[in-house]
Amino acid sequence: LLGGEGLHAAAPSLGLALPRHGVLVGILDDGIAPVSELEGQVDRELSRDFGFDYEDGVRRERAGGSNTGDSNSTHGTPIAGIIAGRNDGEGIQGLAPGATLVSLRVDGNINGDRTYGLDMDKAIRYAADNEIPILNMSLGRRNADQGNPAIQSAVQYYQDQAGGLIVNSAGNDMEEGPGNWIDVTDGNMESWLFVVALADNGRTYELAGYSNTCGDAMDRCVAAIGGNITVNVDGEITGFGGTSSAAPQVSALAAMILSKWPQLSGVDAGNVILNTARDIGEALKHMAERLDMQD
Repeated sequence: LLGGEGLHAAAPSLGLALPRHGVLVGILDDGIAPVSELEGQVDRELSRDFGFDYEDGVRRERAGGSNTGDSNSTHGTPIAGIIAGRNDGEGIQGLAPGATLVSLRVDGNINGDRTYGLDMDKAIRYAADNEIPILNMSLGRRNADQGNPAIQSAVQYYQDQAGGLIVNSAGNDMEEGPGNWIDVTDGNMESWLFVVALADNGRTYELAGYSNTCGDAMDRCVAAIGGNITVNVDGEITGFGGTSSAAPQVSALAAMILSKWPQLSGVDAGNVILNTARDIGEALKHMAERLDMQD
C-alpha cells in the first residue's frame, strides 16, 4: 500500500497465505446477495440489517431486521466477492477466501431516495460487541462541514472494546482527502485506515483520475488498484471499480494478517499494513499507498 510521507507497497515479506481461520470481516453496505460465489462465506446468523425505509414520517423496518442481502445489494455484493469469493476453482476467487463475512446492512429509502449509512453508529457498535475485528466501509460522506458525534463515539467504542479496524474508501470525487476524515478524532484515529484508488493499467503507480487523495489523512492512508473482477447480485462475473473496489483489497489483507497472527487486533493489522509498506516514490506524496500481496 502507498502511504504517509511517500507511497509504499505493502509487505511481500510478511509471508502471508490465504486465511484459514474464518477471520470475521464486516461489510457496512447495502447487503450481500445470496449468490453461488459467496455460498458458505457469509455468517447470516451474525449478520444484521440496520437499514430501514422512511416515507411520510413513518419508519418501516425490513423483514424484522433479517434482510441482510437481496437483489438491491448491488454495491455490497461485489465488495464481498473481492474479499472472500470462494476458492473452488470456478468463477472468481476473493483475496481472502478463508475469511468469514458479516453483512451489516445500512441502506434504505428516505422519501423515495436510496440512502446509505443509515444507523451506521449502531452497526459499528454491534461489530464491537460481537468482536468483529475488521469493517469494510466503502461508503463516504460528501460536503460535510462538521463531524458526526454519533459516528465518532461509535468508532471510539469499536476501538476500545474490540481493537477494531475500519477500512474506508476515500471517495471518487477528485477531492483533497477522504470524505470521512471529518469523523476522525485524536482518540479514534488508529481504528481508521483510508484507501485511495490507483489507475488499473497494471504498469504505473498513478492515482486514478476520479480518486480522492489522502490529504490530511496521509498518515492513515494506503492505496490499491481501482478495478477488480468480482461477482454481481445475479451471480455473474463482472468488473467493479472505484475506491469502493480498492478498499476491500485492504480489508482482505488485514484478514490475512489476523489469520496468520490471531493474537493481533484489527488496529494492529492496520498498523502492520502501514509499517511494512514499501516506499515507491515521492511523486504521489499527497495521494496514498498501494497494495502488494504475495505469499
